[in-house]
Amino acid sequence: MKKNRYLQIILFLLLILSEIYINNASKVYIDLIGVFLLIYVINFSLSIQNMILISLIADLIGFWYLGTHLLAIIIVSMVTD
Repeated sequence: MKKNRYLQIILFLLLILSEIYINNASKVYIDLIGVFLLIYVINFSLSIQNMILISLIADLIGFWYLGTHLLAIIIVSMVTD
């Protein structure tokens, strides 16, 4: 279980680094952390603390308004629940 948790953290960090690189190196904007968050809400149980933390990181990395990802993921979790 801990190995799976470490792999998730490594994947999350790699997604952050690749999103920053792609968004700064080209005119194309992608939201990899938002996709990561959406997949975890739909397929796995995600605690509210983790959901808030990942959403705030996604907002800061992607230059979105704070709370944008959190609002979107709450709406999606209501639909999928």
